[in-house]
Amino acid sequence: MVPTPPDRGRRTPESQSPNLTEARTLLPATCWRGFTNTKNMKTKQTKINRSAAKWLPGAMALAATTASSQAALVQITLVGNKISSTSAGGNSLDADLTGDLVNDIAFTETKVQANKAQFKAAGFVFSVYASVANGSFYAAPRLKVGGLGTDYTTSASPRSAFHLNPFSFTDSRINGGVLTNGWLEVHAFNESSTRHTVQLTRLIFDDESTTRPAFTSIPDVQPEWGVAAVPEPSGFLATSLLLGAAGLIRRRQARAA
Repeated sequence: MVPTPPDRGRRTPESQSPNLTEARTLLPATCWRGFTNTKNMKTKQTKINRSAAKWLPGAMALAATTASSQAALVQITLVGNKISSTSAGGNSLDADLTGDLVNDIAFTETKVQANKAQFKAAGFVFSVYASVANGSFYAAPRLKVGGLGTDYTTSASPRSAFHLNPFSFTDSRINGGVLTNGWLEVHAFNESSTRHTVQLTRLIFDDESTTRPAFTSIPDVQPEWGVAAVPEPSGFLATSLLLGAAGLIRRRQARAA
């Protein structure tokens, strides 16, 4: 008898093992399909892994861009840094604006009167003041030219005016201690004929550059310097995409192993 040559075609599960035929008979159809489709499942997992790997760098780049865009422009809110008329509290000006125990501004002239609050500082052109005289209220928050906002205002009723003044300072914790150019916001206002105040409200700057930020008008509130900022919704999305992609790839790789 001539021996039957081995089957050189595609081997069926039955030809691979004599026990598979019996197993196929005994196992439910759903189990058998899961067993025979293992290779296809791994192929699909590989495709998913490759697909996720393609957009993972994009998610990482988006997260990095979002984080960097949120870190530069900041402000230091100046609380209670003001000079007021006699009945409004007097002089509580503080020359240390950044909190490093080093003076950032030199007050050369201060006036606390019943109908006026005023100060002038070294390196600046104008005195800033809030006052009343001859039935008119005055508010002048401008320290020097080149700023933004109201220079001077007067009326028969109490006034309120803000001005963003060019200002330069140094702090060893900011931009490596190099001279940083920013903005000092001043608020001058009247509450009544005897209550007048000039207040330093905030210092705005870029903590990643010594260049003064460019504005066309007084900006809204910025992230507080020295306080960890909460990411914007876009930052949450980018971070979620990044973490989700990394977790998906790890799970797919573990299943395919």
